[in-house]
Amino acid sequence: AKSYGPQYAGTLVYAFLYHILGLTFQSHYLLVSTILLIFTSFMLVSSGGTLTYMAAKYVTGNRLKALFVSISLVFGSLLTGGINIRNEETFGYWIFICVYALTFLPLKHKVWPIVLTLLLYYSVFSLPIVILLMPLGLFRIYQSGGKNVLKTFILTNILCIGTIFVHNFLIFGRFVFSNYTIGEELNPGYRLGQFAFSWPNWIEKLQFYFLNPQTSILTNYPLIILGFTGIWMSKQSTLTKLVTFATVLGFAFYITNIGELTGWVGFGSGRYMLGVFPVTYIYLAYVMKKFNPILWILMTVTGVISISNGLFFYFSPVRNVFDRSGDHFAHLPFGQYFFIQIAILVIGILAMTIIFNSYKNSLHSHTK
Repeated sequence: AKSYGPQYAGTLVYAFLYHILGLTFQSHYLLVSTILLIFTSFMLVSSGGTLTYMAAKYVTGNRLKALFVSISLVFGSLLTGGINIRNEETFGYWIFICVYALTFLPLKHKVWPIVLTLLLYYSVFSLPIVILLMPLGLFRIYQSGGKNVLKTFILTNILCIGTIFVHNFLIFGRFVFSNYTIGEELNPGYRLGQFAFSWPNWIEKLQFYFLNPQTSILTNYPLIILGFTGIWMSKQSTLTKLVTFATVLGFAFYITNIGELTGWVGFGSGRYMLGVFPVTYIYLAYVMKKFNPILWILMTVTGVISISNGLFFYFSPVRNVFDRSGDHFAHLPFGQYFFIQIAILVIGILAMTIIFNSYKNSLHSHTK
């Protein structure tokens, strides 16, 4: 009920299943549920992961490096836990990832800014908190489209805002961009949409999201640190870097000042901080662009930590970040450490192959 974008998309799929194939929740619950997930959440994750791969390949010129970046985003971030647990967050953030990744590719057709702007608004329509990432998305769409699309870009934005205005007015009887404000009326303790700055509240959330080793996104998903490094190392304009950094800091500042719980249930570090991952992880491609053994070794280690945590919370039925119990995985080889073994195997082989090939190419070019 909080986010209607995913529900509308799911309704279209369900209408096809019901009217064309005669399948309903009552008659084929597991089958219908699986098909709905495939054509909503899973399809978006697959599209976002593929587009991230394409963008990283364009930046690095290397398929293995691009695969590393794509795997890191899909399986080694807070986004991992959202794939099969919260449809609105999958919808909002992964649509944003699709739009964001496409702005890294050399797409100059005049229709692309229109398509990307529509998708960007639908990501906010699906998850209102994505509005904090919207300025960066609009900036990159305009930047990638060029000044020739200014008129079309402005008209598309006006159309999107007008559509949301009419939709929300028809449903709620007044204009609200985020229907989280409706939740406050229904549940007095619901404060996700309310900015409530206070020093104790900010310190508490800062401690949870960044300083407490057990819950910090920096210790659970340390690849994000190299993502920040990639923003700095990129060859993009100073303005682009500043807008990107400002977006991440602005998002983090808002989340650490909302009058809501810290989001400790789910995903390994608090799901409310998901928005910093779509913006930063794609910049891992810039870290890997040139051969730097120290950075790449760091990326291998942080990749193993991030992906093992992502997989643990993806498969774990326990959504409490403070509960790292291995009882649920006692039947697996190595128990709860099974996921770190998988991460070491996949990322270790992939990273070592990249490092070896780059070192060999570097020696070959130096010999020439």
